[in-house]
Amino acid sequence: MFDLILFKAELIICTSILMQIIFFTCFSSSKSIYMWGIESINLAILTLSLALLSIIIDLISFSVFEHFIFQSNIIKNSYNSIVQLVLITCGISCLIVSKKHCIQINLNSYEFNILYLLLLLSLLLLQSSYNLIVVYLAIEMQSFVLYLLVSFNKRNKLSIESGLQYFIIGSVTSCLLLFGFSFLYGFLGTLNIGELYLLLGNEHFESNISISGLIASIMLITGSILFKMYVAPFHSWVVDIYQNSLTNVTLILAILPSLSLISFYIPILIKLFSIYSYIWVPLVQFTAICSLLFGSLGGLFQTKIKKLIVYSSITNFGFILICLSYVDSAAAESLFYYLANYILATLGLFACFLACKITSKSEFREILYLEDLKGLRYTNNLLSLYISLFLFSLAGIPPLAGFFAKLLVLNLLYDNYNFIMLMIAIVCTVISCFYYIRVIVYMYFNKVENSRIRIEVSPFCSYVIFGCIYSLVFFFIYPEIITLGSNILSYLANN
Repeated sequence: MFDLILFKAELIICTSILMQIIFFTCFSSSKSIYMWGIESINLAILTLSLALLSIIIDLISFSVFEHFIFQSNIIKNSYNSIVQLVLITCGISCLIVSKKHCIQINLNSYEFNILYLLLLLSLLLLQSSYNLIVVYLAIEMQSFVLYLLVSFNKRNKLSIESGLQYFIIGSVTSCLLLFGFSFLYGFLGTLNIGELYLLLGNEHFESNISISGLIASIMLITGSILFKMYVAPFHSWVVDIYQNSLTNVTLILAILPSLSLISFYIPILIKLFSIYSYIWVPLVQFTAICSLLFGSLGGLFQTKIKKLIVYSSITNFGFILICLSYVDSAAAESLFYYLANYILATLGLFACFLACKITSKSEFREILYLEDLKGLRYTNNLLSLYISLFLFSLAGIPPLAGFFAKLLVLNLLYDNYNFIMLMIAIVCTVISCFYYIRVIVYMYFNKVENSRIRIEVSPFCSYVIFGCIYSLVFFFIYPEIITLGSNILSYLANN
């Protein structure tokens, strides 16, 4: 019973999923299915809000220090509870900003929201996993849901094709991940992460057979995780997936999976593989350099908004990987600070784009091209300003939190005398500023006589946009607040 009490956030989501499946299956033939499809969005928001409340109660009551449940296969502590708090908050925000969009494009399917809750459930399970089998099952559950969400737009053949491509490549990556886990089990004889900490944390643990197996295992596991984070040079397939998916699915892909994987992998690298950093650090740093170069250069030639966002995300994850390659508290602080800026700016940017629609007598669609933004300033000056501020934050331009986020990463490279990566990061930052500014040029300096853009922002969506803008400005003025939070997370991840 005590195990179930600590597992209540996941149980709330599971119960809601089962109730929705039973209820909507019974009423699927009703004429009011459109109404039920819309109500399922509200039900998903309510479910995640209750799960969020349960985690907050646990944190306030200090009941989550470190508890092992379900035969030590699940761990509940302050670190993973805070990460779950952030994941659910992001999940609720994604639903809020995309609700109006779903109504406009007639996405009135309750199955979509059930799949979304399954995705959040898998993300929460991954953070609490304390056994490699549970880790693998949580990652696979997340992957299968994403395959379905990517191919959910049945009216678009390219969406189905992208979902199939994602499934094939993701399956190969999952096999490599499982192969890496099997190496760990074969050479160490355990799947429990706590026991792996004790074995690999022992500096006197040396064996030629074990070390050779560990090298292969660490390379396979790290490579698979990087692949699932959509970073270069594993990025070629993700461009089409972003472009051909529904915009609200693209928002989910841009934030939730990578955030969950990074948050889970930080304690693994710090406590499990820190002694063997000479194995995985070169791989992570090589991937970081590739992400910076491919992301900044690839975005220069894009004319489609989603593809531009893809390359922007790849560039930003290059900075995140730089932090990940240094196993110390300063690196963890920089990483959490950068993640906070990336999440706020990306969420706010998507909220603005989802509010824009192209309307005419012959078509009604979401904005797809940069040219669709022409003259947005004359249609809605405030929304143009918000988009500009979010782009400035991603570019690292003051007075927004993105400036300090990139400054901390550059300072980390300088302190570690890595001047080659420092120069690459600076040059790529300058290059990426060009395509961010290009979007602003389209909005402010290209006037059209008959603008086809229609802006519809729901009240709750406007609250999310304003909250993101306010947070980015506030964290620039008072960076010590988010730095304190980053230090707390860094401390909890190390202990």
